[in-house]
Amino acid sequence: MKRKNLLAILKILVFVCAFTGTISACITAEGRGISHWATKLLFFTHQSNVWIAVTCFAIALLTLSGKSVPDWLYRARYVFVISISVTCLIFCFTLAPFADYNVWEYYSVLNHVVVPVLAVADFCLDKRDLSLAKKDTWLCFLPPLAYFAFVMPLVLCGVDFGRGDPYPYHFFNFHTEAGLFGFVNSKPAQFGSVYWFILIFFIVLGLAWLFYAVNKTKTKNKN
Repeated sequence: MKRKNLLAILKILVFVCAFTGTISACITAEGRGISHWATKLLFFTHQSNVWIAVTCFAIALLTLSGKSVPDWLYRARYVFVISISVTCLIFCFTLAPFADYNVWEYYSVLNHVVVPVLAVADFCLDKRDLSLAKKDTWLCFLPPLAYFAFVMPLVLCGVDFGRGDPYPYHFFNFHTEAGLFGFVNSKPAQFGSVYWFILIFFIVLGLAWLFYAVNKTKTKNKN
């Protein structure tokens, strides 16, 4: 089997796993105490799964049909690989360890672990010569910033994100003891929301530069 076909299959797996996880999460939402299935789509996790799934599927279709894949589509994949990687890190190291309910359902594992791993593997194995500039690393902040702009009005209006929580993630809960700038001993919100946002900023920046370096290395090896 040709390498391009194997990579296309990997991209299709990203698509299948992402939508299987997201649709399953929506279907089972009300049975798990979530007020409405559509609430699941308010989370960055599921939005980033949809972004990377659609992008990978589009690249796979163009590749298998023998058509040229535009650079902007590969650049979009780079951006969304960063987003899906952030969801994996945040989930595994700050959300799952302190959740008071079972977060390791199959659909959650698909969205938070399997899809990120497949997407990263696809990015690293794909030898497509994508010329990324250093300034392109800043594009990786567009999805988190867009999500912040999308979700903040909902948080301020007290929208229920599920189980009675008026916020999607603990760092959007501005009414903890830590507040915006404080520090407490309780987990996971040991420090204020502003510090969490700063931490996420550096996580995104670090991942953006890491995958920029990976892309540069694989391009050199190809040459």
